[in-house]
Amino acid sequence: MKVEISDYNSSEEQTVDVSVEDFDVCNLDVTLSHIIHPALVRLKAIKKSAPLVDNSDVLDLTLWMSDDELKKYYEFGDTDLNFYNRWDWVLDEMIWTFNRAKDGNYTSKDDGGFERMERGFKLFGKYYTALWE
Repeated sequence: MKVEISDYNSSEEQTVDVSVEDFDVCNLDVTLSHIIHPALVRLKAIKKSAPLVDNSDVLDLTLWMSDDELKKYYEFGDTDLNFYNRWDWVLDEMIWTFNRAKDGNYTSKDDGGFERMERGFKLFGKYYTALWE
């Protein structure tokens, strides 16, 4: 796979050239994981914003937003102290998932990794449109 993406310049249209070979799609999940993982790592490092993350998507209950905080968010746009921490938690789960997927390592169920990977893939799909700086 070869990807060339020009620098973004508001006065010019960004150009994207992607060529995909047959061997790239043999294990497309692994191929894409090699791209997605470092992109997620970079996004986490430079992010300046975060989406509203559903409490149910975060296993760390200490990060959950109370009903009162959620009401303030919807009424006034107020964020709570863990607003960005919840997004970091979701990003960390996606990063962990795609790092493991780079090796095609899906089968080890003894360490809980399979379930965690499934959760990470679901989070990636759910928050796909929030993957921006």
